[in-house]
Amino acid sequence: MDKAKELLEKYLRNECTAQEKQFLERWFHEQHIEDNINLTSNDYEKARNRLLAKFQQANNKPVVSWQVWSIAASLLLFISVGLYLYIPSRKPKTEIAKISNTKLDKPLLVVDNTRKIILDNIEPVAEEVTKLQEKDGGTLYAFENKKAGLFQKSIKNTLMTPRQQILKMKLPDGSLVWLNSLSEISFDADFEDGKYRDVELKGEAYFEVAKNLEKPFRVITSEQTVQVLGTHFNVNTGKQGQVATSLLEGSVAVLPAQKNNENTIKKIVLKPGQQSVLAVNGFQIKDFDAEMLLDWKQGDFLFKKDLLQNIVKRLSLWYDVGFVVDELDIATQTFTGRLSRNTPLEEALSIIEKSCNVKFEKEGSKYRLSKQTTL
Repeated sequence: MDKAKELLEKYLRNECTAQEKQFLERWFHEQHIEDNINLTSNDYEKARNRLLAKFQQANNKPVVSWQVWSIAASLLLFISVGLYLYIPSRKPKTEIAKISNTKLDKPLLVVDNTRKIILDNIEPVAEEVTKLQEKDGGTLYAFENKKAGLFQKSIKNTLMTPRQQILKMKLPDGSLVWLNSLSEISFDADFEDGKYRDVELKGEAYFEVAKNLEKPFRVITSEQTVQVLGTHFNVNTGKQGQVATSLLEGSVAVLPAQKNNENTIKKIVLKPGQQSVLAVNGFQIKDFDAEMLLDWKQGDFLFKKDLLQNIVKRLSLWYDVGFVVDELDIATQTFTGRLSRNTPLEEALSIIEKSCNVKFEKEGSKYRLSKQTTL
């Protein structure tokens, strides 16, 4: 099926979902196609070929065999890996090229949508960004409000983490943030404008918010807003179509994005130990295992009787490899254990093999999961 052709034709017939339309409009901007999408036959064919190439590129990526890729899933894939185009309205001539987390090998700071700074071992990073070594050997990037240089005015900064890297940062108000792999956070340089201290999140992050009764802290995602005064909580936008907010300490109010207000979804207030997941009919509230939830923050994979099919999905995202599981009874086996995220992939798979009656065999760029054969 020609997904590119079908999606373009749906757009021209005004039959796209809101998500499909948002993706296509971003993509048209990227390709420098006119906003009104009045395509000539030649333009249409060029656009179709470009979009088809993107679908083919995505389909050639190793994925687990049980996944079924619909058009919607393809769109989510493109959006989730960071196909974002930064086009500041006041500076249309200084837009930066699209940046994909999957193409980064070091954390990247984008200042005011124009200047890119790689956060690496070079000292200093920038006048307003201090790199500190902590007692546990980790690194903390502190963003200071010095009203000079890069941060001489209230501008937006975006920090992106690559695969297999977790970054700890201190925001200008003193709040601490742990940003998970393949995640992105945007924040103002000084938090002095407006009624709130707002950050925008794509991916997953853990927050320890500095208290300020006069200016609440808000975490804004595409689906919801979390409002706090001072507390510890985790937000994960990585699950397809879901945003999970987990409260460890304090109190937070969670409310749907403006676009969801027509569904009359009411805001909720979480208590410590509660997790909210925004669904079609409202927020679902449940308990959570804090140790399991924050294994990534500790630099580990923690599994507690997890299904192998779920384990290989997590390994696939971290190590950037694909897995194939042909038999259901293999996929539904369970594994319990803790693995450091610094463990080489082959070593991690060997540990799982020794605990389960399975074998990982490399086939090109992916691994096939099969039963162990006994002599």
